[in-house]
Amino acid sequence: MEGLKNILGYVVNESQIVMADTTHSYLSAYHIIECKYFKSNYLRYIHSFQLVTRHSLLTILYMKHIFKNLTFWVLTAITAGVLLGHFYPSIALEPILEKPIKFNLYFSEFEIKTTFSELLSSFFISLVKLFICPIIFLTITLGIISMGDLKKVGKVGAKALIYFEIVTTVALFIGVAVANIIRPGDGVVTSEIKGGDISKYTKSAEIGFSWMKFFWDNATLQVLLFAIVMGIVLSNYSGRQKVVDFFAPISKKIFWALHKVMYLAPIGAFGGMAFTISKYGIHTLLPLAKLMVTVYITMAVFIFVVL
Repeated sequence: MEGLKNILGYVVNESQIVMADTTHSYLSAYHIIECKYFKSNYLRYIHSFQLVTRHSLLTILYMKHIFKNLTFWVLTAITAGVLLGHFYPSIALEPILEKPIKFNLYFSEFEIKTTFSELLSSFFISLVKLFICPIIFLTITLGIISMGDLKKVGKVGAKALIYFEIVTTVALFIGVAVANIIRPGDGVVTSEIKGGDISKYTKSAEIGFSWMKFFWDNATLQVLLFAIVMGIVLSNYSGRQKVVDFFAPISKKIFWALHKVMYLAPIGAFGGMAFTISKYGIHTLLPLAKLMVTVYITMAVFIFVVL
């Protein structure tokens, strides 16, 4: 019977039991046992073993799938942030830096705030913002160059603009309607919010609105205009395929890098939620939940009704 040790599977063929050593991934017969009683007991054992093994494998695969899901980690981080902000608000609001770090990088403002929770959330948001302008430039430029015919670009662009304006207007009306029904802002205690300096905005209002100032203050709009002009110019260039071959790999690398940065989303969610709860209290969860419900209902109506 010692030969039966460490054998993982059994193949039964009528009155014979052939024991398989699955460790070496092949079947090797060791003993043939002429015993009906022994055979019937092992048939029950094999059936139970198969059920347990199948259930265990499915459980392992399911848990592996969950642990690889970014949404799972974001929700876990949000829960951890709520617990930290509620039970240990002093840790969430612990100053890490003496003053915020601000600088411009690639047409985007990179900002890291002072407290522990704000540092995590602001760092993640600033990282994501770095990709906005490069993605706009490469997507628009490559799109116009690839289409080639500017008349075709103009027709498609005009139709897209009209469609965008109409659909966006409908989406705004849906959002306003749903927000007025659910009213997610009810219950928010604004007295606990520290007032900020709005003098620069009041001064701007006194001076009046300027399209030129709006353009120079908006880096995204500058990049968009530059990408359109660049695409139109390069579309008439005889060697535009070389330009496409140069920009296309860069675009893939940028999207790949953005995909990697999104793995830090749980850190940003943790910091943002910890700061909100520690600063304004656990009761802010209800308005936040109502806001999420409002967002999802609006998206559902827009997707399944409008589109």
